[in-house]
Amino acid sequence: MSTASTILSITKYKTQLMEMNSYELIAGAAIYHAGKALETHCIDHGTPSYKQEDQLCTSFAEGFIRHVVKTKGLDYVDIAEAKHTVNGLVQLQFN
Repeated sequence: MSTASTILSITKYKTQLMEMNSYELIAGAAIYHAGKALETHCIDHGTPSYKQEDQLCTSFAEGFIRHVVKTKGLDYVDIAEAKHTVNGLVQLQFN
């Protein structure tokens, strides 16, 4: 890969990242955190039922959002949008 194409792809990535809303970034991080927490939960407690996985994933993601809001101080719109986006992503995954 040439230096010019590498710079172009990095610039394109930065542009896409800057166009994202803060709640989309928080929701993406929350889903990642929920997946890791669910994986740890399955190792410790065994694999839950499909419905329980859905509920656990949503709970872990919303817990992460609450943690980020508490430590970083976000406004209500970001919180509501992030939770809405997380719930939609979880529903897509488990339906």
